[in-house]
Amino acid sequence: MSRRRLAVWSLTWAIEDGLSTPATDLGRRFGPRLWGNRHMQRLLVGLAFTLMAVQVIWLSVQPVHAVTVQGLYAAQVPVSDRSEAARQDAVLRALQAVLVKVTGRRTVDVLEVLALHDGSVDQLATQADWRDAQGNAAERYWVEFDQLKVNDLLSQSSMPVWGSARSTTALFVVVQGATGRRILSASDDTSLTSRINAVAAQRGIPIILPLMDLRDQRDLNASDVMAGGIDRMEVVSGRYRGEALAYATLSERTDAWDAAWTFVARNGKRSWQQRGRAQQLAEALVHSVADELAARAEAGGGTASAAAQPAPQGLAAAPQAGNRVSTPTGGAKPRAVTGTGAALTAPAASRKVMPRAGAGANPAPARSLGGQAAPALTAASGLGITVQGVRSAGDYGALMAYLRVIEVISQVAVLDVQGDVVALDIRPVGSQQAVLHAINGGYILAPIDGARRYALR
Repeated sequence: MSRRRLAVWSLTWAIEDGLSTPATDLGRRFGPRLWGNRHMQRLLVGLAFTLMAVQVIWLSVQPVHAVTVQGLYAAQVPVSDRSEAARQDAVLRALQAVLVKVTGRRTVDVLEVLALHDGSVDQLATQADWRDAQGNAAERYWVEFDQLKVNDLLSQSSMPVWGSARSTTALFVVVQGATGRRILSASDDTSLTSRINAVAAQRGIPIILPLMDLRDQRDLNASDVMAGGIDRMEVVSGRYRGEALAYATLSERTDAWDAAWTFVARNGKRSWQQRGRAQQLAEALVHSVADELAARAEAGGGTASAAAQPAPQGLAAAPQAGNRVSTPTGGAKPRAVTGTGAALTAPAASRKVMPRAGAGANPAPARSLGGQAAPALTAASGLGITVQGVRSAGDYGALMAYLRVIEVISQVAVLDVQGDVVALDIRPVGSQQAVLHAINGGYILAPIDGARRYALR
């Protein structure tokens, strides 16, 4: 087959895949006639390869790891009646549920945060309604809060703001009882799956249970999970694009259940053991995963001062709503067994502030300094970070697409480029620490050290 005819076939595929039916019909009707013209042959060949190149670039800049969690700034809570007192109490509890999701912390003192707010709590709300989970009128109250006002309050309270771009955790749970053992699947209609999904929504984290269809059963069995076969679990996790994974065994005893679970990130893992009721243990499992994700992301922001750090010199190239306020689960507190690793580098609902570079378009890296250090950034110019491993237009597009979904960022500007290291100036919405926490809570950028240096994954 000639190169030209292959190109025309590719063009036909592109047109049929991306354009309307009328355009496709025109191509089929006039294609053979046009192909006989040599100038038209050259035009079609060039157009075909251009479309193929555009498709490759488009696919390369899509952030495949970021999952945008919806509804972080909204919550619904049960109420006893529709009195004004019950409504005001519901608004407070809804705000507390939102603060739990946004900060990543299991409990938040809503009154302490509101002490810095001059007006009433109702002034923080943008929408409110009486409803139930299906949207029918019932004794539940739903509230949506202003994202910018909530973030500003948290910044004043020196509390973290965890962006809505969060990593997905694949969860493998073996339930071992009198009837045998099995891996809990997403299709299981049990109290355990209900509690896992409810707590995950309550904490604002995307949790995926495997389908355990024929494909999953071929790649993984209960013995693999119980033996800690991370390699086999990672194969199944990759199918669901899980950036982190956790696995657990729930074993039924005479008077209670024993549970052991482990959270695994790219740079380490941590394990727990606990005894209690099965539902209680399922809740504790998800709380532990959420605590670990949030704590490691917050720790990754470091304790750097407001002054931005200088750009590095000569860096080497490197490789998803609960309606109750989150509270600790009852029973015995989980006991940490092992713990390794540093900051988690896993992979921002309404009224979103979209970051932009300059006037809104992504600027191309301006120039290379050819071995000279990128300029030091000052606090007046915003928050300075450097990212290494930006080796192509696809890498650059993925980086900017990721920053675009972090709602605590208002603007991003490229200051300089040194090899594969890009120096960025970030203008935050609120505090700089909120931006650092959001970046470290994602998966695209891996913190290198405490000097605001990152590697692109």
